[in-house]
Amino acid sequence: MEMNDAIKEAYEYAPADVIYYDTLEIDHESFIDSIKVVRSYEELVTNQGTYYPVMFDFQLPDIQEAARGSMKISIAGIPRTARELIRAAAQERAPITVKYRQYMKGDMEPDAYLPFPLTIAHISETHVGLEAEALMPDLTNMYFPRRLMTTENLPGLRM
Repeated sequence: MEMNDAIKEAYEYAPADVIYYDTLEIDHESFIDSIKVVRSYEELVTNQGTYYPVMFDFQLPDIQEAARGSMKISIAGIPRTARELIRAAAQERAPITVKYRQYMKGDMEPDAYLPFPLTIAHISETHVGLEAEALMPDLTNMYFPRRLMTTENLPGLRM
């Protein structure tokens, strides 16, 4: 099952009176504060900060074996100052990252989130906002565990 299908199924079984807030946090080493946006018409105040309302759409990464997933993001109505920051950051070598979180109400911890930031591979401006492709970390060719478990690393281990 793809992640988008799983989220659709969860929405179908959720109570009708529950409102979900999808948020994105865009960050770069040159930013003083990260850019936080919520898909809503009103601000959302959480423990992670204040998210500003914009309309955005995204497609969560598909989960496939031996493939690096990507999340496609379209943001409409992002403020000019944020667009200028992102445009300048896109010219630098350091990566722009995106964190996805979902809340059911403000002033709390997120109810769902991707456990790691995604790296923007490509970003472009449109007449209404931004379009970006964010890559998941390349976990395909990584060995597990990342370090060998030996008696030097785990001194209490008996073999």
